[in-house]
Amino acid sequence: MTIAVHRKIQYLIIVGLMILLLIYTTDQFSGVPHNNDSAGLVENRQWVSATREKLQATSPEVVVIGNSMTGYGFDEVLFSELSNTPTISIWRKGTASAWFYLALKNLVLAESQPRNLVIIFRDNILTRPDLRVWGMFKKDIDALAQVDSRLLDELAYLNHKSAEYYFTNYLPLYAERSLWSDKIKFVAEEFVSQRILNIEVSELMVSLNNLFTYNGIKYREMGNQSYYQSTRLDPDDLRFSENVKDSFLPHIVDLCKQHGINLVVVRFQRLVDLERLRDTELVEQYIADLADYAQKHNFVFIDSTDKNWLDRRHYSVNDHLVEAGKERFTRELFREFQERNMLGQHTGK
Repeated sequence: MTIAVHRKIQYLIIVGLMILLLIYTTDQFSGVPHNNDSAGLVENRQWVSATREKLQATSPEVVVIGNSMTGYGFDEVLFSELSNTPTISIWRKGTASAWFYLALKNLVLAESQPRNLVIIFRDNILTRPDLRVWGMFKKDIDALAQVDSRLLDELAYLNHKSAEYYFTNYLPLYAERSLWSDKIKFVAEEFVSQRILNIEVSELMVSLNNLFTYNGIKYREMGNQSYYQSTRLDPDDLRFSENVKDSFLPHIVDLCKQHGINLVVVRFQRLVDLERLRDTELVEQYIADLADYAQKHNFVFIDSTDKNWLDRRHYSVNDHLVEAGKERFTRELFREFQERNMLGQHTGK
C-alpha cells in the first residue's frame, strides 16, 4: 500500500471523527428539537386535540395511561360502568415512560383533575427513560412536548448519547444488527430441531431453558423474532435502585402528590412469563424493589403477574389480549380498586 493511500485513509478517519465530534457537541449544546408544528405530526396533533376535548368533556375521576397493553387490555367503558366513575384510557402504540410522563404533565393535568392515575406497564419500562424515544415514537413525544423540555431532553436523550447511540441513529444497518442476528439464530435453531433432532423449535428451546440460566427468553415462535427481541432484558437495566434516580418515575410520583392524585402502577402479565419461558430471577428482584419503592413513596403497586389474572386463552398476538382477556383484566383491576377503597377518596397528598 502506497504512502498516498495511507494518507488518504488517515484523512478519511480524521474527517469522520471530526464529524462525529461536531454532531456530539451540537447535540449537547442545542438539546433535542421537538418541533410539534412539523407537517409530519398532523395525525399525532389531531390525536392530542381530540384527547384534550375528551378530558374536558368527561372530567374523569380515573385516567389510565399506557401503550397498546392499555389499548388492548383495559376497557374504559366497562370500568366506568362497574365503578360508576368517569374513566378514560389514554394510550399510544409502543410508547414508554417518557411519553407517560408527558401525557400526565402536558395533557391530563392540563385538562382535568382525576382522583386516580393508573399506569399499566411491562417489565422495567418505568425506569428506562431512553426507551422508545426515537423514530416513529418521537412523533408522539414531540406532539406533547412543550417549549421547556429540559427534563425530557436530559433523561430521555442527552444522558444516553454514547457511541452506541450515534452508531444506531446514524448507521441504519448497525441499528438492524440485533434483529438480523436473531433471524440467523432462529434459522439455525429450526434446522437443528427439525432436520437433526426431528422435534419442534419450541421443544428445543424449552429443553435448553431447563438446562441453562440466562436473564432473557430462549423461546421464540416461528416468524416472531420481534416479540422475542422485546422480551430480552439487559441485566444492567434491571437494577431498580440504580436506575430509578435518573428515570421519569420520581417525577411522575411528585406530580401526582402535588395535585392530590392517587398513583397506581399496574404490572401487565406477559405471555412469556405466563408460560414460564424465560428466567425471571433478576426480573423478580426488580419488581420486589419497585414494590418497596412504591410503599416508601406512598403509591399503589399492583402485580397482575403475581396474581395470575390471565391464562393462555386470554391472549391474541404476543402480549395483546382478546376481548375476553380485556374484560377479565378490567374486572380484576376494578376488584383491586374496590378492595383498596380507592374510588371514594384522595390519598395523593
